[in-house]
Amino acid sequence: MAKWGTKNPPKKKGRYLVTIDTPFGRQVRQADRCEYPKGNWIWNVLPSMDIVDVVAWQKCPEPYKG
Repeated sequence: MAKWGTKNPPKKKGRYLVTIDTPFGRQVRQADRCEYPKGNWIWNVLPSMDIVDVVAWQKCPEPYKG
């Protein structure tokens, strides 16, 4: 199960940009925040769907509309 690296985890499920520690250093990736089972929050890093420890997070921006 992933641990929170921040004291203020997001309060909603959805897609986020996250910073994770990897064997190659820190990386920014997209991840889904999921609740399974109820009350147990995890991060699934895309595209591999690995469960990881998240160092930092931010909500994904809205797509550009030009």
